[in-house]
Amino acid sequence: MQLNELLNGIEIVNKNTDLTEEISYLTSDSRDIANGCAFVCLEGTKFDGHQYIDEAIKQGAKIVITQKEAVMKPEVRFVQINGGRRAIAQMACNFYRNPSKEFQLIGITGTKGKTTTSYMIKSILEAKGQKVGLIGTIECRIADKILKTSENTTPAAIELQRMFRRMADEKVDAVVMEVSSHALDLERVYGSHFAIAAFSNLSQDHMDYHKNFENYYQAKKKLFSMCDFAIVNTDDEYGKRLFQEITCVKESYGIEKEANLMAKDLVISANAVDFSSELGSIRVKIPGKFSVYNALLAMAVAIKAGCSREEIQRGFDTLTVPGRSELVKINADFTVMVDYAHSPDSLKNILTATREYAKGRVICVFGCGGDRDKTKRPIMGKIAAELSDIAIVTSDNPRSENPEEIILQIEEGMKNLDKEYLKEPDRAKAIYKALEIARKDDVVVIAGKGHEPYQILNTGTIHFDDREQVKLQFEKLLKDKD
Repeated sequence: MQLNELLNGIEIVNKNTDLTEEISYLTSDSRDIANGCAFVCLEGTKFDGHQYIDEAIKQGAKIVITQKEAVMKPEVRFVQINGGRRAIAQMACNFYRNPSKEFQLIGITGTKGKTTTSYMIKSILEAKGQKVGLIGTIECRIADKILKTSENTTPAAIELQRMFRRMADEKVDAVVMEVSSHALDLERVYGSHFAIAAFSNLSQDHMDYHKNFENYYQAKKKLFSMCDFAIVNTDDEYGKRLFQEITCVKESYGIEKEANLMAKDLVISANAVDFSSELGSIRVKIPGKFSVYNALLAMAVAIKAGCSREEIQRGFDTLTVPGRSELVKINADFTVMVDYAHSPDSLKNILTATREYAKGRVICVFGCGGDRDKTKRPIMGKIAAELSDIAIVTSDNPRSENPEEIILQIEEGMKNLDKEYLKEPDRAKAIYKALEIARKDDVVVIAGKGHEPYQILNTGTIHFDDREQVKLQFEKLLKDKD
């Protein structure tokens, strides 16, 4: 591709090279250089690509594209552009020939439920016989082929368009994508063409980044300026506002208030939830009212895609979502569930759902991540104490923070309540303790990390999978009892 094609629609401030130069590759990562590529200097929150120009040239970069004046050797060919992250996203779309126009792109945004809903939609569309791509918190894949495990919910702009191009080349019919508020605020999806955009809900999370709910809402709202059709949960306070403010073609869904697609006659059991809808009766094998909201969003997308009730139900029947209400099989007379719940609302949802079917006590193991929104810590502590019979506060991903300090902040929401709770900074020991005190018919909920196979400490990242730990700690418990 020639430079002038790459820079189509982008304001050029300065240059010292001919725009007919051929570019073979595009990257903003100095570790990902190919001969003949254009290296884009991304000015990020932690790193500034302008500091890596010399390294990129040494590795074989042909052209440097900057966002500001930069000190570089006279022989380095460069183009300085205006437009920041949006311009970089536009370049990515240009270079990869706007791949999102070659399939049906479905974007889901909201605080909770994005991952489960995206897997639901993928499963339903595959039941219809479609080839489906998936981009989200857990992984990126085409059908059954995993392309990569995810570092971010939504990849950076250049990587995203590169992945879209691969999916388009492999002739996917649809791509289901989780779209985070960070990605929207940082313009990662700018220039993408969304056939369908969906809003699940908005509750407290990421306040360390967005600072307040209004900023958080406005970031989410951006998605609905780049879609053909919108699906919105109007039971949610912010969803109701969004539905009134957006101008694209739209439909609503909900349980409590009148909507285009509604669920009624909910019956929640230990391993499923049944409800009726305009399509007839539906069963989802993830218990809880929140599962009905996720299912309604998936159904609304599926109906728009022309799926029948039978295809929708078959999609729900074959659904598996790693780390979301995931039961861990051990030889015990109590139940152990691992869930990714790491925000106040998601923790409330999983514990409320568990209480609805638990025959015994609910024991919750949870913590809060370090270097993240500190305001939610006492809120989550209060929720865990109120909705659990016994809460065990432990470490999540403490990162650079002291785990015991995080626990003290969580405890502020618990200590004035007349509820039993324990503190154990070592997550493995906390899981052991939960298994040790569990009795017949109890449900142990281990919340916060879900599918994550690691734990981030101030000394680095270690392998740590809650599902593995349940089995390891249960074996240890059995040996200790012998």
